[in-house]
Amino acid sequence: MVTLLPVLVLGIGLTATAAKAEVVTGLPGGTWSVLPDTTAGGTASIVAGPGTPPAGTGSLRLTVATAADRVLVGTDLGQPLPRPWGGLSAEYSTFVPEGSPASFTPTLRIAGFQVIAPAPAQFTTLSFEPSRNGTVVPGQWQTWTLGPTSVVWQTNATDGFCVQATPCTLAQFVAQYPGGAWGQAQLGIGSGVAGPAEGFADAVTIRDGAQVLFTDFDPVPPPASPSPTPSPEESPQEILPVTGHSSRDVTGLGLAAAVLILLGTGLVVLAARRSRS
Repeated sequence: MVTLLPVLVLGIGLTATAAKAEVVTGLPGGTWSVLPDTTAGGTASIVAGPGTPPAGTGSLRLTVATAADRVLVGTDLGQPLPRPWGGLSAEYSTFVPEGSPASFTPTLRIAGFQVIAPAPAQFTTLSFEPSRNGTVVPGQWQTWTLGPTSVVWQTNATDGFCVQATPCTLAQFVAQYPGGAWGQAQLGIGSGVAGPAEGFADAVTIRDGAQVLFTDFDPVPPPASPSPTPSPEESPQEILPVTGHSSRDVTGLGLAAAVLILLGTGLVVLAARRSRS
């Protein structure tokens, strides 16, 4: 990456931070962002699903329109440090739709240098392709592990070691460049993948020795449903008070009592008149 070199150089001398976890709901978000090398035909978004993701409810969706396009998102784990290749390991999960070729599976890429002292030199990107490390099964989530025996290849072909045509293991790469370091992890598709292509990634764990970053890609949850508004039939005067009678019941009882009082008074008067006649 063109912008990675100064970032790594400025990071020399810093110390690693503690392990942490991120829930990324948008890009940029947390330590993740869409990288400048993404072309106009590449997209990155956070969506619900597909299916049942390994973490949360969603995942990172990556697409490219044509073989000339590519899409890359990246993280520096929160601090742009030069991290020795020997401390690198990772896990992540991927999904490609039914009927898709293995090439649609998002690739894990690690950007760094073959040498960092006395100054960073020989920039390279180390690629871990799931199809070189197992069988991609479309239509289901799969988890992949980057470790010492994983098959990888690098973009820098200066010395002809561990290039795309003749890959190596991560352990062999570490032994070849003991003075090198990396500074950014990436997820991407392309270029060279025949589009339109679509792949998903989630539950990403990047390790630099004791430092660990776990990322769950999830869309923003929908807003909570508002409380229902009382209907006219459920207006406050219908609510029963402590006595167990509604306000309308009380009014009715008052009217009935008044009628009975008047009726009683009338009967008393009538009886008095009859007694005098």
